[in-house]
Parts: sequence; structure tokens; C-alpha cells
Amino acid sequence: MVDASGVRIFDFVLTGDDLRTITALAPPDGPLVSLQGLAPDWNS
Repeated sequence: MVDASGVRIFDFVLTGDDLRTITALAPPDGPLVSLQGLAPDWNS
């Protein structure tokens, strides 16, 4: 879906099975997603 300003909006529903599958992918000692590289390095 795209809003009036042209921004794409992801609109979806996760089922309980989806959430369990995603949770199983995460390591027990860390996040599911590595934040490194997702944003510019503003301090460089």
C-alpha cells in the first residue's frame, strides 16, 4: 500500500504460527536482526 505522500506502508498480520517461526530464528542470546549496517554511520 502507498499513502498519499508516496510512502510505502507494509500492512500485514502475523499468525501465532508465524510468530513462533520468527522467534525460533532468533538466537537465544541476541536479537533476530543485526542492526549493524541498517543505518548510516553518522559518526564517521
